[in-house]
Amino acid sequence: KAYVKAMDLCSPRSVKLANQFKHLVEKKFVEQRSVQYYANALNITPKHLSDTVKSVTGKTPSELIQNRILLEIKVLLRSSGMTISQIGCELNFSDQSHITRFIKQKTGCTPLELRNNL
Repeated sequence: KAYVKAMDLCSPRSVKLANQFKHLVEKKFVEQRSVQYYANALNITPKHLSDTVKSVTGKTPSELIQNRILLEIKVLLRSSGMTISQIGCELNFSDQSHITRFIKQKTGCTPLELRNNL
């Protein structure tokens, strides 16, 4: 049985668009979390962005944005002495309860447990 990667089935245009999206997320994830924003920035509809990114990466744009935010939280928890409130402020969470809930939802851990596990 031949194994075919999902990306092999995607057109070069789709892969290019998904890469443009990922680069934009890298630059803007702290300020911008809406798929609508990224679709507008790439001059396409949110549905087209979602369909394309999902077909290329296997994840939705929202998942990729949230994964990038979570990665940054982990980096800051591990490498800085910042409190969860300071990290939340740095990453534009409206308050500590929102970042705590985000971390718990994504990892199943409290911020302190996550810090201790890193």
